[in-house]
Amino acid sequence: MEIREYVKHDLQLEEVEVVEIQMKKNCNYQGDDTEIQMPVIIEVKGNVINSQAGYSWIKVTAGNESGPFEIEVQQRGKFTTEKTLDEKTFERFLEVQGIKILWSYVRQTIFDITAKTGLTPYMLPTLDVVATLNKNIKE
Repeated sequence: MEIREYVKHDLQLEEVEVVEIQMKKNCNYQGDDTEIQMPVIIEVKGNVINSQAGYSWIKVTAGNESGPFEIEVQQRGKFTTEKTLDEKTFERFLEVQGIKILWSYVRQTIFDITAKTGLTPYMLPTLDVVATLNKNIKE
């Protein structure tokens, strides 16, 4: 499929930044690091600045002290709009879209950092965001 015209969303991601990174390599790890199953914890939140700007925050923690590494990455993206949104709707958008949009940034950050450790670079899985959100809202 070729797309010649696109439609911009009312809310636009203006910038993405790394807020915090913590990484600890387990130099005593003796296992195979090419096919490891890592525990992953994801936290997202929305922070409304005003009716036309806000931040989506995502924090991902992967690994544990018994595996090859532990890493925690926190990133945020600033969204803006020309429309005026009520705070509750805007905050919900920032939470839901935060995981959807910022996940690829966190995946790349974790891949890049783990590649510099001498281990096999770790790629977070691709998420089914809707199913992930639905599963966690019910729990």
